[in-house]
Amino acid sequence: MQGQQKPLQEENEEKTRVAPGQSLKPATSDVFQRLHASHAARMEKLSAMKELAEREEAERLQELRRRTIRTCSSEDEAGQIYGRLYQEAELQRQRRELREQQDEAASTSTPTISSKSQDPPRWEQLYNSAPLKEKRLGEERQKAHEEEEKWLAQNCIHRSVADVHPDEIFQRLYHEKFRRENRMEKLRAANAASQAQQLASGSVHASCQLSEAELMDRTRRLYEDGLQRLERLEVARQQNNQQRKDQAPRRSVSSGPSRFEMLYSDASRREEDRRHLQDGVLLHTGPQPKNIKKASCAGVGQLGSPED
Repeated sequence: MQGQQKPLQEENEEKTRVAPGQSLKPATSDVFQRLHASHAARMEKLSAMKELAEREEAERLQELRRRTIRTCSSEDEAGQIYGRLYQEAELQRQRRELREQQDEAASTSTPTISSKSQDPPRWEQLYNSAPLKEKRLGEERQKAHEEEEKWLAQNCIHRSVADVHPDEIFQRLYHEKFRRENRMEKLRAANAASQAQQLASGSVHASCQLSEAELMDRTRRLYEDGLQRLERLEVARQQNNQQRKDQAPRRSVSSGPSRFEMLYSDASRREEDRRHLQDGVLLHTGPQPKNIKKASCAGVGQLGSPED
């Protein structure tokens, strides 16, 4: 152990030595080595992840090919598939050539740009075609109007009474109005009679046979009962109002000072203020006449004056 520690100590001493002419600075080679090792480990990890992703993608593509690509069981089946594909390609080529020939024929049949430039402008063409268009629309409207008149003549409800005089039609309609009113009046009377019969049959007083005197007596009792009920309601209303007045909160004397006490305390406060003011004046100017006190007393007596 001691033999192994000596070379390590010598190596450390060699590392810590500073060559002549160099500055004494801390060694930073350890930081660079650590960063380089960390970068190498990171790149190795990324490359491993990339290889894993490529392997998974290859496996997925292989699985997709296995599921989608169809393998032929025999050469005859493969020949049939190839023949069908070649025929489809040949048909597509023929259709493309036919379409190109049609395009060439259409391009040769259309006028050139120079011939188009010789035609009149668009606004002049529209101006010249406007009268023809208006004439055509007028003919179409006239034709539609004639067809409508023809349809109305064929489907009119009055076509069978063309020989009847208008006065006869007026008299018939005029008398029909009165006949309709009479029918409505009879219908209303019949409805009223049926309702009265239904009420009479369903009434609770249908079996009651009373004389006129008894009916008047019952009417009088009902009228008196109604008056008594109104009187009772009025008495109850007055009692209710009286109870509300009695239950209304009243201000007791002990709840606070009265207005008289407040005015009296206010007068005493002002009298005290005047006394302090008078004492201050005596200190500065000497004794004053005694009528000041009388004036102040007179002011105390004028509690209800507007000046206060």
